[in-house]
Amino acid sequence: MKNTSVTTGAGIPYHTFAELLSMLDGLQHTEGLFMVTEEDDVRMKNLVQYPFRSDHFIIIMQVEGISQVRINSTEFNIHEKQVLLIPPNAVRQFQDIKPGNRFAGLVFTADFVARSGISKKDAEMLDFFSASLPGFELKPAEFDRLLSMLLLLREKYTATDGLPADQYVIFYLFLAFLYELRSVYMRNNSDKKIQLTRKEEITMRFIKLLNECCKEERSVLFYAGKMNVTPRYLTQIVKEVTGRSAGELIDEMVIMEAKLLLNDMSLTLAHVAEQLYFSDQFFFSKFFKRNTGITPSEYRRSS
Repeated sequence: MKNTSVTTGAGIPYHTFAELLSMLDGLQHTEGLFMVTEEDDVRMKNLVQYPFRSDHFIIIMQVEGISQVRINSTEFNIHEKQVLLIPPNAVRQFQDIKPGNRFAGLVFTADFVARSGISKKDAEMLDFFSASLPGFELKPAEFDRLLSMLLLLREKYTATDGLPADQYVIFYLFLAFLYELRSVYMRNNSDKKIQLTRKEEITMRFIKLLNECCKEERSVLFYAGKMNVTPRYLTQIVKEVTGRSAGELIDEMVIMEAKLLLNDMSLTLAHVAEQLYFSDQFFFSKFFKRNTGITPSEYRRSS
């Protein structure tokens, strides 16, 4: 994967997942995830005009031809059977799609990963999105297998009728793809150790700790204390790496746990609040509505 250094300027815009979707007007998606291919080149015209940062992950699989993507201060030429990984908050700029260029790009948020039900022991699953490991080449059979999994995922989320069972299938297909991609990477690069930057290491430690303690602890102060850093420093580092503050990630994880509990109709709202260590149902409902825009009862009626 050839790369050359380039210069990026100041004042780089930041686009959230929702803003990116609005630029890709009409693209089918599920909450927190979508896929693009060369067939979406007209919609992607808005994304090839300037560099920007974002709050989501991107996996690009190059099927045919060569794609050009600029990440931070480096330009990458992605060749056939290669994969490029773009972590949140990295500066990225996509070049014009040339004739004969075929690719598949998966875009997803950290919240989607959390909602997918990824095992807590695998909280470091996304560590190979480290800035020091932007891309790698796959064997033809490995590439084709992963591409088939990706296309099946798209087929499912574009055909779903919104049933909870369909969403679970989408999550399972996504996790299967992610585990397989990581497995292929580790198998082909067993001699290479994933080198996280200091900031990435702190962020991964925070996310792992958050997975373990989010039900009981909701303050940045607690997590910073466990990691022997100041709350301000932790917030700053997590924001730089993920595009979201430590507090935002804590709230998102608590909301995810709350939704899982609310899906169990045998639990009363008071019991859900108790399991999440809120002082009472009132404070839980207030927290839930502040973060989702609806009350726990409204969420239950809509799910």
